[in-house]
Amino acid sequence: MEIDNGFSENSNPPRRFYLERVKDETGVSRTGRVLEGVLWQNGEVTVQWRPPHSTMGFYHSMDEFAVIHVDCHPSCNVVRWLDPHDGWHCFDPPSPPSARPSAQDCGG
Repeated sequence: MEIDNGFSENSNPPRRFYLERVKDETGVSRTGRVLEGVLWQNGEVTVQWRPPHSTMGFYHSMDEFAVIHVDCHPSCNVVRWLDPHDGWHCFDPPSPPSARPSAQDCGG
């Protein structure tokens, strides 16, 4: 993974995303759009959980974030990008839109 550590005119802009939870297995964070995040130019990630649990998290990479919050429930959490790819090579969800889970896939 190549990361642009320089902050020049050619730097990748921050890339926004949110985590969509199709099924809430614990009953704590609910379903739908549960957190919002930013993938920064240097590859680090900042996220904020939506109310009622408005905590923030900081991760060294999108892969680190995914291991903790996406991969633990792979069929029920989906990263949805709000900004276009525009040359980023850091992280993209492994499944194409047609393969993303539905409520039925998660027992809903």
